Amino acid sequence: VYRMGWYNGLGAREVLGPTKHTGQVQPPPYRDSVTGLVECRWTHPIALTIPTGQGADEWPSGFYLAKLTTDPLEDSNYILFVVRDDTRPSPYLFQSSVLTFQAYNNWGGASLYGFNSERGSAVMVSFDRPHATAAGGFLWDWEYNMVRWLEHEGYDVAYATNLDVHRNPTLLMSHRAFLSVGHDEYWSWNMRRHVEQARDRGVHLAFFSANTCYWQIRLAPSMQPGKADRIVIAYKSTAHAQDPVL
Repeated sequence: VYRMGWYNGLGAREVLGPTKHTGQVQPPPYRDSVTGLVECRWTHPIALTIPTGQGADEWPSGFYLAKLTTDPLEDSNYILFVVRDDTRPSPYLFQSSVLTFQAYNNWGGASLYGFNSERGSAVMVSFDRPHATAAGGFLWDWEYNMVRWLEHEGYDVAYATNLDVHRNPTLLMSHRAFLSVGHDEYWSWNMRRHVEQARDRGVHLAFFSANTCYWQIRLAPSMQPGKADRIVIAYKSTAHAQDPVL
C-alpha cells in the first residue's frame, strides 16, 4: 500500500509492505437488464484497518493505492482509497471525483456511457465492482499530478471524496478553501447544496477542472442490505423521460 504525493520526485511512499492471501473464487456479478446495473456480491474480503492514535501519523490524510499482484506475477491492478482526517482543520480540502470515476467505469460491460458499454449506456452503476482501468481515474493527468504539485510546494491539504461532501454538510467548514480538480463531472444535489452553503459562509471555492457539475446524479444503497450510497443513478439525455422519480 502506497501513499501518493511528491516524496522527492518518487511520487509515493510505501506504508504497508507486501502480504500474501489466498484468492477466492467469487460468483458472477448481479446484472439488471433494465437499468444496466452490474453489482458484485463477493465474500471473504481482505479488510484494512487504518490506525488511529499514535499510529495514525504513518497514515495521514491523502490518496492511497493498494497494489494487487498475482503470484506468479502475471497481472496486477490498483485499488484507490482516500484517508480523511476529521479532527484536523487545514487550509485546503482536496476532493477526489470518485463519482465521475464510477460513471466512466465499464467493468462488467456497462458504464453511464454508450461508447464503452456492451448493450448501450446504463442508468445505474455500482461502487461494488473493480475498476476497469487502474485506480479509476486518479492516475489520469489531473488529480495525481495536482497532489504531487501541492505537496511539493508545501501546501497544508486534507483529502476527501465527493461521497464525503455529499454525506457531510459541515465537512468544508473546517477549511479555508475547497479544491475541485480535473474532471469533476457528476454531482448530487446534496453536494452542490453543501458546497454553496460553505461558500456563503466564507469558504473559498477553487475549480481546477472542466466539465464541472455537469450531470446531476442521486445515490442509492446497494442491493445488499446495509450498504448506503453504493449505486450511482443517472437518467441522462434521452433516458431522462424514463426516470421513475420524475
